[in-house]
Amino acid sequence: MRQLRRTGFVEHLGRHALACFLTRGGCYVHWERGAAVFAELLLDHEPACNAGNWMWLACAAFCDRFHRCYSPFAFPRRWDPEGRFVRRWVPELAAFDAKYVYEPWKAPIADQKRWGCRVVAYDDAVHGGGGGEGREGAASYPKPMFDFNERRQVCIDAMKKAYEVGLYGDDKRVLDGTWRELFDVGAEGATSGVPKQGDGAGNKEMKGKGANGATAKAGQKRQSSGARQGTLDAIVKKSRKI
Repeated sequence: MRQLRRTGFVEHLGRHALACFLTRGGCYVHWERGAAVFAELLLDHEPACNAGNWMWLACAAFCDRFHRCYSPFAFPRRWDPEGRFVRRWVPELAAFDAKYVYEPWKAPIADQKRWGCRVVAYDDAVHGGGGGEGREGAASYPKPMFDFNERRQVCIDAMKKAYEVGLYGDDKRVLDGTWRELFDVGAEGATSGVPKQGDGAGNKEMKGKGANGATAKAGQKRQSSGARQGTLDAIVKKSRKI
């Protein structure tokens, strides 16, 4: 995002990683919000490509490979093992050993101090263009917002369940909104909606074979509210510069 704001450009794999992380990679923010930011900042913005690619990366359309989700750690480490891109655009981590440059919070405290940057809680990190100064006077970098692997798996499991249900964009229940009746929680995202219990009409539909040949299981136990994964979409405000 620093590169995008400063240059108006991000290489295509970077765009993929950004879109995946913001949507189904854990943030659960609607793809339209990310597309709006790209429309504002990209010098090579093209409306059809922008919207289409965001829907594709979010698996909202055009793509059923929901099990493939870009890891912010493993993926860049594969293509840039020394972390040169990170060192350029996140200078507060420039001195970190390659072993920790993608996961700096795992570095020993002594090494963090030696490398001139402490990884601290979000509220303790002062954000800026790079090299934020923490409470101890040294450069700081925030810890992760959430456990990526955990949140990714929640989304993958939910999307798998959605494919088993077999509801697609042209299904009349999707078009008229009655798909919500198939779930205990009328959530926009499948991360908190689970199939209803009992033998209602909705469950009869779900007992049939899904598009992938799997049989949807009706009457699955509803998750407790404390166990559900939250979404950042509700707290992200859509704003664009005029």
